[in-house]
Amino acid sequence: MKKIILLLCFAFIYLTFFWARDALCYQPSQTYEEARVISVSKEPNKDNPNLEILQTKIQLITGIFKDKEFTTEYIHQIGSPYDLKLSPDERVIVYQQIRSDNEPTFFISDIARYNKYPWLLLIFFILIFIASGLRGIYMMIGLFGFMFLIWLWLIPAVITNLNILVVTIAVLFIGVVIQTILICGFSQKSLSAIIGAISGIIVASIFSYYLNSFLNITGMISEEGLFLKNISLNINFTNLLSSAMIIGSSGAAIKLSTSIASTAEQYKMLFPTSNWREIFNSSFQSGRESLPELLQTLYLAYIGCYLPLILLVSIQGPTLSWFRVFSLEVVATEIARSFIAIIVLFITLPVTSFLISRFLSSNFVLNLFLKIVGKILILKR
Repeated sequence: MKKIILLLCFAFIYLTFFWARDALCYQPSQTYEEARVISVSKEPNKDNPNLEILQTKIQLITGIFKDKEFTTEYIHQIGSPYDLKLSPDERVIVYQQIRSDNEPTFFISDIARYNKYPWLLLIFFILIFIASGLRGIYMMIGLFGFMFLIWLWLIPAVITNLNILVVTIAVLFIGVVIQTILICGFSQKSLSAIIGAISGIIVASIFSYYLNSFLNITGMISEEGLFLKNISLNINFTNLLSSAMIIGSSGAAIKLSTSIASTAEQYKMLFPTSNWREIFNSSFQSGRESLPELLQTLYLAYIGCYLPLILLVSIQGPTLSWFRVFSLEVVATEIARSFIAIIVLFITLPVTSFLISRFLSSNFVLNLFLKIVGKILILKR
């Protein structure tokens, strides 16, 4: 079963890249292209001594002007931490604009970093394989499947004004099924883990909708949100934030549900005569012990993301009252995010423990299947 899922994942990735290649064949008048810096020469700015004009000669690597050389100006602000350090043979991202006379103009916008990622990705997969074997590789393949589902389904749903939360649940359902089967195989263990994780996600989605309304959270807490607001799209930023909260907690839900199911299976192997209550108590206690660790991991990740905000609050502490700090929308958002994570894991824990204990003790799935088939046959008669 794992081989079939792997083949489907690779086919999905291949078709996605094939579609992306065709979509990129269209060349609009304004694009971002990759270029290589050939030479850089400095010219002082007489009007402002803190600025330097860098006459940069570049060679296009992508686009319709590939392999052609052009010269562009880059304004360098001395001492600014945001300016780019340009040097020969450096690869950069340029903003290309074609004027009405078909002559292009270029503006250097950033350093090209994507070409360094394959080496990091290779080292990352090697470390994952050394640490956890094929199980870790399956987990990463499932994670990439998550990313492609979000790209192909969730993003178009946001743009076309569909219900973001409904689409998020659908995407996470498919992603949880793929990743759980890749990790656990197709068995009663994976079925209980899938139902447990999805149950937590659905309940947390309902809570997030009302929680964000209760805290008056708008979802406009980042520069990206402000940019999206200026685009003529009717995006519900509150639902978009709820979707982000649920996606961020889904990984912990999968981890918790698969861990509970594995513990229950091992307990059943050690004690074959145990009933479902004993299996439930064992798996539930195991999940309770790992729950604080998962929450701690999530909270530390949230703190790391907003470390500059914490530093700013610490520096300006004497001028900011405590009720002003806790009334900031970014603080309220993180409190809501933490609460949603608790809800997801709180529901996943008992549901997964109950299902796997019933499955292992009385072959619950087979009996339920036979019962449904029997009712269908009776109705036909």
